[in-house]
Amino acid sequence: MRADMAALGITLTRRVRVTLVDTIEHGAGSATLGLTHHIENTTDVLGIDVLGGLTGTHFGRVLAHEIGHAWLVQQGAPVRDLVLVEGTCELFAAAWLKKQRTPLATALRTAMATNQHPTYGTGYRLVRGAVAQHGIRAVLAELCATGVLP
Repeated sequence: MRADMAALGITLTRRVRVTLVDTIEHGAGSATLGLTHHIENTTDVLGIDVLGGLTGTHFGRVLAHEIGHAWLVQQGAPVRDLVLVEGTCELFAAAWLKKQRTPLATALRTAMATNQHPTYGTGYRLVRGAVAQHGIRAVLAELCATGVLP
């Protein structure tokens, strides 16, 4: 996964432990598949939990998304808008899925693009639109500098 993300231009400044877990507690009734643990107001990422039992493609998609959270934390990005945070992480997941070139990966990317969730789906489309207009480097630089899209 590290090499896959590096090929996309995404590298973590410090290694982060990934743990497979049986359950993830993150809000009542949530269907959380991954969770990044970090210390608030620092660039310290404590670890990433990913639900065990996923297919390889689902696992990679979840891990790429969580690496997005870890990357934003390690960069000290002042992004406070949850729509932009989750949209950026979904962009990382979609980029990883695109490199997989399998029918399942394509189906997951299509589902992401049409997801009607107000945070994840809307966020992904907003960030993806900004990338289409300004390029990935400019979007990530602006998010890290100001916490908003260019």
